[in-house]
Order: sequence, then C-alpha cells, then structure tokens
Amino acid sequence: MEFTCRVSYKDFGDALRLKRKNLGRAIYALLIVDIFLWIYWMVLAGQGRITESSRIFLPALELFVWPVFFIVLSRTLGYFNYKRNRNIQSEFVFRLTEAELSYQSSSGGAGKSPWTSMSYWRESRRVFILVFPSGVFLICPKSFMGGEQQEEFKRIAGAALPKK
Repeated sequence: MEFTCRVSYKDFGDALRLKRKNLGRAIYALLIVDIFLWIYWMVLAGQGRITESSRIFLPALELFVWPVFFIVLSRTLGYFNYKRNRNIQSEFVFRLTEAELSYQSSSGGAGKSPWTSMSYWRESRRVFILVFPSGVFLICPKSFMGGEQQEEFKRIAGAALPKK
C-alpha cells in the first residue's frame, strides 16, 4: 500500500492529543472532581457556612486553573512546534508492507522501519499515529486515504502492532 500526504496543523494537533490520550483523561477527570468541589462550595455558601466555604474556594479555584492552563499551554506549544518544524509540513510518501513501513519526505528525509521497531498504533477521526518505544510517532492523515486504503492500513498495522 502506498499513499502521499501532507500533515496539516489540525492533523498535528489531533495526533498530539491522541499521543497524550491518557494524560488528557487525567486532566479531564481532575476537572470533573473540581465540579463537585464547586457544588460543595455553593452548598456551604448557600447554608451560610462562610468560613467552611472559604476554605473550599481557593483549592477549587486552583484545581480549575491549573488543568485549564495546561490545556491552553499544550495547544499553544503544539502550534509553535508545528510552525517551527518545516519538515513536518512537507509532503510525505508512505509505503506499507507486511514487513515494514517506509517513508520519504519532499524535504529530503527518508526512513524504513520494520513493524517490530514500533510499540503500538492509535486512530482518531483525522489521523493514524504509529508510536515508537522512544515516544516518537509518525502521523498518517486519513484525509489523503480513501476508505479502502484506511481499511488496508488498519489491517496491516493491526496485524503487526497492538492498537491502544
């Protein structure tokens, strides 16, 4: 299977979110816990227990500010990383076989990796990512693949790697 693609900023952002999927779940879980803290604070304030509610207010505020700050910071850094890295914005040609994945970019980069050198693959609505043990990942945008090519990609990657 062979396909040519170009990674857009939206594809890059989606791949970063997909790579940090577990971290994102933890952050959103913290925000859910924070909602319960805010409800508890409102109940205490509604009952007139001002000293108890004032002890809850600052931790609830901090538990809201830090995850939101992290979300905004990670998206901003992702944008600047995409804009700074001109190689990722070039055109890529991917070739997948049962034994290996090879790629070549219009900026001059090329590589060949056997499936055994990769850890796992993930899929989102926009992209597939192939992750190496070091945490480095390859982005394969779905927008450049037809339905049959996407199914073939899933079949080849699924036979060689676990899906996480």
